[in-house]
Amino acid sequence: MRGMTGSYGQRGRRRAPYEACARLITAPTKTSMGGHPALLWLEDTDKGSGTIIWTADTPEEVLEAERLYNAAHGLGGDDESTDFTPVSRTNDERQLLQAILANDGTQPLLAYADWLSAQQNPQGEFIRVALEAETLNRDDPRFDSVNARWAELLEEHGESWYAPLSAMNLFPYDQSFWISKGVIHEVEINRPGLLTERAAQLFDAVPLLDTLSFDCENLNVSQFADIPQMAQIRSLDFRYAGVDPDQLMILLQSPFLRNLLELNLGGNEPGNKLVRAVIDSPVWPQLRSLNLGSCNIDDEGLALIAASDGPLELRELNLDESECTAEGLAKLAECVALEKLTSLS
Repeated sequence: MRGMTGSYGQRGRRRAPYEACARLITAPTKTSMGGHPALLWLEDTDKGSGTIIWTADTPEEVLEAERLYNAAHGLGGDDESTDFTPVSRTNDERQLLQAILANDGTQPLLAYADWLSAQQNPQGEFIRVALEAETLNRDDPRFDSVNARWAELLEEHGESWYAPLSAMNLFPYDQSFWISKGVIHEVEINRPGLLTERAAQLFDAVPLLDTLSFDCENLNVSQFADIPQMAQIRSLDFRYAGVDPDQLMILLQSPFLRNLLELNLGGNEPGNKLVRAVIDSPVWPQLRSLNLGSCNIDDEGLALIAASDGPLELRELNLDESECTAEGLAKLAECVALEKLTSLS
């Protein structure tokens, strides 16, 4: 390798493509240097952000560069990414996890916490502390001590709890971001091909995963329609992901989205076609939250919603920065199917 700057270009141990992707600020673009294929990207280095130019001189380096490019653009092609060792869990633990997924209450979580504590696993205490913290007001004398213990446990054990995700080069900016009620329940996908190619590993790493968000552009959401594990997803966040309405329609027709309750399409266009894809899908009657902010929805889109047959479960509807008129909003307000709506913004 020659003509390189930055950490990826340093000689010595080479990082696997997905490991390298974790530090990318921009996805690599293909170019050439002196007649040789090259990649150019911006990376977060130990000394701050820096421009990386990787010139590949040998066939082996060309292949490695191609793997990095594919990984960063979610195109797959990395054989190392498909093999994984499942997290070791007993049948008792698996049954407890299934009970949590099947029940919104806290009792299954508390039962799981008791089981973890019996195994000398500190996450049992973390779950109980997290559940207690949710019940306390700031003026409660226990508020500070309970939250301090929560932070202490996360600081001490968070790295090990996130280890299965870290093996996939997935980690939040702050360890608390993807945690609720003492368990990891949310993941932000930063490579489009990851979910389709490594769904089994992802849901094995996060057995209580119910929320997915995507930090990707021009995301082909139709590719998620055939993933059985999507049956446990309750919230999908596609904000500014360049979602195509036709691809969205394919996804929302999936029988595996039977538990979807929240859908965020903010920042995607054209809004009216996105509305059509949603209301013509089997998930529409069950959705409780729909974000269509910054989608350029106009009165035509509102009319589609207002014409919906009830009953609908929708409680929250976001239409921020839309092109709607007062007349269009008035017709929406008359929609009997939206009788459960409590928040319109």
